[in-house]
Amino acid sequence: QGYEQTTVEQIAAAAEVSARTFSRYFATKDAVMLAFLDDVVDLVAGELAQQPPELGELDAVFCAHITAFEKTRVAMPGQLTDDRLLAAARIFTSSPSLMQATMGFRPAPLFEVLAKRMGVSADDRKIALIASLWNAIMTTALV
Repeated sequence: QGYEQTTVEQIAAAAEVSARTFSRYFATKDAVMLAFLDDVVDLVAGELAQQPPELGELDAVFCAHITAFEKTRVAMPGQLTDDRLLAAARIFTSSPSLMQATMGFRPAPLFEVLAKRMGVSADDRKIALIASLWNAIMTTALV
């Protein structure tokens, strides 16, 4: 029925918990997807920290994403698998409101690794520029 038409009650029922229990962990159904995005960011940040210093920042972010996403192919159930990644991408791209919510999402772990790599603070405008550019690339690629 699609993301927009799916209710919190339906999600809770599928997870075999009450809507009240669901609400203790997630304020909204968007919060579930943003929590998933946190997991992806953590995985990519770990890969970014391993990229060679001679790579430019945007290339390093690209390579980190490729390496992280390749690892989803061999991930164990319960981890970030390629099936979960693909399903999440479909959900994100099917929902204009969810895509909008990701625009305000700021992946702090990724910013911290990128800032350390660049020798600047995590709130430096260069970090915001790279993040905005990468977000535009990913959004364009997914849509």
